[in-house]
Formats: sequence, structure tokens, C-alpha cells
Amino acid sequence: MSQAQVKITPLARVLANKKNIDITLIKGSGFNGKIFESDVINYKPSKVADLSATFVDKNSNISASSMMGELVAKREKINFVRKAIAKAMKNSWANVAYVNLKHRVNVSKLWDIRKEIKDDVKAEKNVNLTFLAFVVKAVTLALKEFPIFGAKYDEKTEEIVYPNAVNIGIAVDTDHGLFVPVIKDADHKSVVEIAAEIVSLAKAARDKNLKPAQMQGATFTITNYGSVGSLHGVPVINYPEIGILGLGAIVDEAFYSATEKKLVAGKAMYLTTAADHRWIDGSTIGRFTTRVANLLEKPSLLGVY
Repeated sequence: MSQAQVKITPLARVLANKKNIDITLIKGSGFNGKIFESDVINYKPSKVADLSATFVDKNSNISASSMMGELVAKREKINFVRKAIAKAMKNSWANVAYVNLKHRVNVSKLWDIRKEIKDDVKAEKNVNLTFLAFVVKAVTLALKEFPIFGAKYDEKTEEIVYPNAVNIGIAVDTDHGLFVPVIKDADHKSVVEIAAEIVSLAKAARDKNLKPAQMQGATFTITNYGSVGSLHGVPVINYPEIGILGLGAIVDEAFYSATEKKLVAGKAMYLTTAADHRWIDGSTIGRFTTRVANLLEKPSLLGVY
């Protein structure tokens, strides 16, 4: 069992961390083996655990430079942005029971519609109409049907907390780290309005002009690793959110045409939904991603303005 699967109260987890105790070795006294603070206090490690801890202690002071010997070319200080990212990633992996489902989506119609109207949108609204804007719109509609994906888990009260808004976080890659600005009330905005906000927020992130308020309040996050050419990925949840959607690059692939009864050329994009399996069943994850995929395959349902 991993540490993320262990049932333990927040106070007990903090105490175990302070005492450097592996919580997977503690026998909980609560329902279904849940660990309480008293269980941590009364825990007595076995001889095997003692040997393991001793081994860790003896090796914990080994530095990277001592292991590399004379191979060190330079040292680079970790900036506060990277430290924050590292802390968030570690926190997510430690607290989430991950499950990932991948869908292949035929975005041929979406490709054609965007190609047909993007110049007009640019001329009329001065907005670059991105594929990501359509995905955000599709996700907002799917979240209305599957609100659990926009919820958060409250560790203190042990409750699933549902938001009263649909705020979509967009992962933005910059030269100075990864930032996740938020499109507030995205469900009330058109594809064009979403596209304009994506461009504006991404520019602010790259120019180091993002305000704290612009990175707060996300209820669901989308990461577009397709922008750097990746087809598939395993996105990391922005904890305490309980779901995230990853987008792959759009590529040429063959699809079977039921009407023509043969393989035809098309545009494919792979979606990966990662979710916290403690609170969302695999079947629900599949239905949510299928709904997003269906909306992208029928882009007329999304509108533009």
C-alpha cells in the first residue's frame, strides 16, 4: 500500500512526518484501519523497520556532489518558483490515488471549422482562435454534467466540497517555470472570449506580470503538452483539485468511416483525464472524458461567439 492510500487523520500524518515514521507500517485503531494521533504516539517499530530506518539515516547525508565526484560542472540554485512547483508536485503524488484514462478524439470537423473562421475572428475581434479555447468550452459543459470533477476534498472535514463557479486553470510553460492562471466563470464565456483570455493570461505569465488573484480559485485544470509536440502524457493533479485534463498534439491518423465503410484520413488528438480514484470511479472518469470528446467531435455544439 502506498502512503497516498493510507487512511490517516491530518494531525496523525503531521506527527508521523515529525517522527520520521513510515505510515504504511502503522496499524490504525479506527474504522477500516484509519490511523489516529494516538496510534502514531504508541507506534513501536519492528527490528526490520529499525534496520530500514538506520539504512536511510546513514545514507541521508550523501550529497549529489559526493556521488558524482569530479563530474560536477556547475551548481544552480533552485529559485522560489521551482521550489513551489516541486512542493506542489510532491504534495499531489503523496495525497492522490491516481488513475488515468486516455481517449482518442477525431477533431477533423473542429480543425476545418477553426481553419474556416480563424481569419474572420482575428479581423473582427483581434483574437487568435486556438484549439485550446474550444477544449475549455467543452470542459465547462462537461463539468455541468459531472460536477464532481470541479470539486475539492477537504482533509480537515473529510468532505467533498463543490464550488459555485466554473474556473478553469490553464497550465502555461514559461522560461521561468510553470504557471497556472485561471479563467474565471469560464462557463459564462464564449469560445472567442475564452481564446482572448487565454492569450492575455499566457502573455502575462511569460512577461512575469501575473497577479496572485489571477492564479487563484481554479476548480479544474487543463494542461496542453501538445503545444510542445507530445502526443500522450500523465498529467499531475493540482491538489486539492481532484481532476485534470491533458491534451496531446493534433496529428494525422486514419479513422474508420461507417458511411464509407473504409479508413479515411483525419485529425486525431489524445485526451488524458487524471483523477483521484478515492472519490471518482473509473467509469465516471470514462464518461466525463467521453463527453468532452463528443463535444469536440461535434464543435457546432460549442458555438463560437
